[in-house]
Amino acid sequence: METKKNRLRVIRGGKILTNNLYSFVSAISTRTRLMGVIALKVHWLKTNKENFIQWFLLDTEDHGIYDYISIVTTNENEFDLHTDRFMGSLGGIKVNLTEREAIHLIKTYSNMNIKYGQPLPPPSFEYRSIIRTKLIMNKKEQNILSDKIYEKIESPIQLINFFIMRTVGNDEVAKNYLFSEDKCNSCKKFKVVHRSSILLKNNVYLVKTFIDSWIYTVKSVVDTNEGYLKVISTIEVKKLRDEFRVTRAKVIDMSEISHDLIVNEIRNIEHLILFKIKFNCHIESELLKIKPKILKYDFSNGVMLVEYRDNNDHVKEEEYRLSGDLYAIYYITDFDELIICYYKEHDIDGIRNVCDRLSEGLKFIRNVTTKNSVIYEYARSSNESFSSYLKIMTTSKNGQI
Repeated sequence: METKKNRLRVIRGGKILTNNLYSFVSAISTRTRLMGVIALKVHWLKTNKENFIQWFLLDTEDHGIYDYISIVTTNENEFDLHTDRFMGSLGGIKVNLTEREAIHLIKTYSNMNIKYGQPLPPPSFEYRSIIRTKLIMNKKEQNILSDKIYEKIESPIQLINFFIMRTVGNDEVAKNYLFSEDKCNSCKKFKVVHRSSILLKNNVYLVKTFIDSWIYTVKSVVDTNEGYLKVISTIEVKKLRDEFRVTRAKVIDMSEISHDLIVNEIRNIEHLILFKIKFNCHIESELLKIKPKILKYDFSNGVMLVEYRDNNDHVKEEEYRLSGDLYAIYYITDFDELIICYYKEHDIDGIRNVCDRLSEGLKFIRNVTTKNSVIYEYARSSNESFSSYLKIMTTSKNGQI
């Protein structure tokens, strides 16, 4: 595999990048604009029949083009070499884009890098000519692109969770998109934070129902990077044409809360299964065969493989949690152990299926259910086996983890 070194060039006069060096083949993106991040893949064909493929991660929240990688190849098996890495964890469906739409997104998000003072990910010379392309999309084209990249709003609950998420993320474009057009002046007054923050948890309660509208009370827990806020809002929703939109929103109360209270607010129950890995078994490679979309993270005492859900249905729930898209964690320790961590009891059949497929290389040790974030605490802080870590934890907490 060879990384592209030559620079894309634009024909004078501002034409799109279908010149003598490159011709456009295809582009796809994730339909995840309301989650704040879009993954984009663009495929070009060189005159020598080599394929130049680019992947971008586009982050709306105080960043822009967040990550980038490319390859030059003639091997069709490599055309999606990095697609799972960029798109697999975002949960959205993939949609086809035109050349103009792909270039518009790259240009738009590169402007965010300038706005927020963020460097372009290297090697930026590979896509600087795209950024410099003279391209202006008309209103109709922009609406068509929005229909592709913005998720379909299917319920008031989903709308409110997205609306609070985008408001907290300081994402005015998406926030305005979710407001009824005739109420756009009202939406500007609805503000929770002054800089991009993280929605940790959102609880939505129906208060009143009218013929064509609903009023909700919303309780939100927000991480501002400087502290934590608990925000109570009231939001009115109407169904306009075929989608729901916010028609009124007001902050009722806002207060700072301590880290200890936050831990209780966002704590998830962890279901842990501990195995001993038999001698000479390559559990990591076997897991990657079963779960090719999982993401790998290295820690000082092992390797963490994280699997996300293939949808963002957790945004449709009355209690939204930031980690709701997390399906399972597979942690391979340096002490020949495999820990499988999952969060929802109804996922047990899928977890058992993985265990059965790996069973020849594993010996079952024990099951553990805990309200504490054991898997991450162990990964970050311990230099011993997980079995020893559990013994110390249960001893220090009188038998409870």
